[in-house]
Amino acid sequence: EYVLMGEGADARQRLNLQVASGDMLDVYGHWIYDVGQVLQWAEDGMVLHLDELIDEYAPNIKGLLDHYGGAMAVLKDTGSGKYVFTPGMTASWETVHGIPAINKAWLDRLGLDVPRDADELLDVLRAFRDHDADGDGNPNNEIPTLFRLANTHWWGGQRFAGFIASFYFGIHATTPGYVTEDGRLDYFWRHPRAQEFLQYLATLYHEGLMPADSLSVDNSSYDSRIRGGNIGLVNAWTTHRILGGDHSYDQYVWLVPDHDEPAMYHRVHTDHAFRTGMFLSARTRNPEVTMRWVDTLYSKEPGMRISRGPIEWLDDAKTQWRNVPPPDGITGTDWVMNHFTVNNFFSNFELPGVTQLPDDDDLAGIEFMAYHKMIAERGLIPETTAPRFFWPITVEESERHSAIYEEVRAYHESEVAKMIFDNDVSDARWNRFQQDMKRLGIEDMLDIMNVVMQRAIGLGFEPEVRKTAWYRAALEIPYDYQQFLELGTR
Repeated sequence: EYVLMGEGADARQRLNLQVASGDMLDVYGHWIYDVGQVLQWAEDGMVLHLDELIDEYAPNIKGLLDHYGGAMAVLKDTGSGKYVFTPGMTASWETVHGIPAINKAWLDRLGLDVPRDADELLDVLRAFRDHDADGDGNPNNEIPTLFRLANTHWWGGQRFAGFIASFYFGIHATTPGYVTEDGRLDYFWRHPRAQEFLQYLATLYHEGLMPADSLSVDNSSYDSRIRGGNIGLVNAWTTHRILGGDHSYDQYVWLVPDHDEPAMYHRVHTDHAFRTGMFLSARTRNPEVTMRWVDTLYSKEPGMRISRGPIEWLDDAKTQWRNVPPPDGITGTDWVMNHFTVNNFFSNFELPGVTQLPDDDDLAGIEFMAYHKMIAERGLIPETTAPRFFWPITVEESERHSAIYEEVRAYHESEVAKMIFDNDVSDARWNRFQQDMKRLGIEDMLDIMNVVMQRAIGLGFEPEVRKTAWYRAALEIPYDYQQFLELGTR
């Protein structure tokens, strides 16, 4: 029997009440907990250390711990050095966060080439705005570009602004807004080119190259506007999402940097990888039996079916799989969700070397994988250390970091929007912005994370190993851009 705890703050509140009342469940998983909080519970004896249980009753988990070595230190209580969480490894440790695509039909109609840098992109968007790019006789109804600026935390790892920052300004940020400069972590909005990047966004806004409500547009409004292909440049999960219906998928082409410097436009998955594992409460009556059950989730059989629903293996070695097609009258989502044994209890887990492939008619899935492969083939991920809260961090460090981070983030989200709206990214305004972040404690926050980063590296966490593993997996993807076009162009 398992209990669905809900999502977000409600789930965490429910968990906290269970802890306070002493009525904890046997085992917890998914995104309902705060890592630092669970580590504190382990120190207080309310959560079990797992080392002996894993050694004796969890051969699949032990194999993962041995395979990934020092990286698994993120699952440990920093004080005792003992495991508190089971791993939640994803198939790829990094993945692109959407696909930037430009309207090739509009470019061709206006005799323009795909832009190669920030200045050329501005010129193209101005042409889309001024010269009836869609050819309907009305030069005033085109949307040159649209991207969400609200609810994206204002750094370079998110959505449209993220790929511009990375492709054209060399600011390679990872969630939640850190950059790596000369081996040290810093913050996106302290990067030497961040001011220049922000002025670029202000130019887009004030020249009418993006709708006036872009500072506040929500997800549903964004999605409805990009549907149908009447937009010049957009970032979406895939061009399939932009177009929908029976459109020609060569109307849009992927926008990728045409220069030698690598660009990192990807989402780092290691936060999910180690925060979606499980932990066992000290009230577990039969921890040996519980650990054996948890270990089954880390096996090909039956673990994959338990966590992924009805699947079929596509090769004898069982390295590639897809979901079994649903019966007539049942949607694919309902078919999969109804067969999840653990559903929200445990998700985002896949074994190393095991890849999910899309169905033959899943154009969005095929395009997404083909884009991954293109990034790998072109070497578009630069040398960088991808910071996140998954590193081995003490309870005190976690609490101090979180307190400062939330204040800094709330401030810069507001101030960056104001600078764009005011079209004022002057040196005086920018310097005041930097001083205000210092006043809020950003340098203390960065000192904490740099200590944690060095601790992780000292324990064997090797960014290059992770990056190499991602490339290896991406290069083996059996789809490319041409195959996608052949399937999607009609």
